[in-house]
Amino acid sequence: MIDHHHHARAAETGQQKSGMCPPRQKGSMGVCANLCEWDSNCPGSEKCCSNACGGRACQPQSPKIPPPV
Repeated sequence: MIDHHHHARAAETGQQKSGMCPPRQKGSMGVCANLCEWDSNCPGSEKCCSNACGGRACQPQSPKIPPPV
């Protein structure tokens, strides 16, 4: 299942920047403005991340890799 609150908005062409959007703080809501629509709208390595009320550019985080079993 995809968590749409943390899911980056990939470009229509499939050009998604590496990394993951940082998690939102519980109970917080961002500015209700779409400051970006796709990763390609963001400078450098920043990703377009949902803040539950729009999109904003964020520094990506590395995905957490579970320890080997």
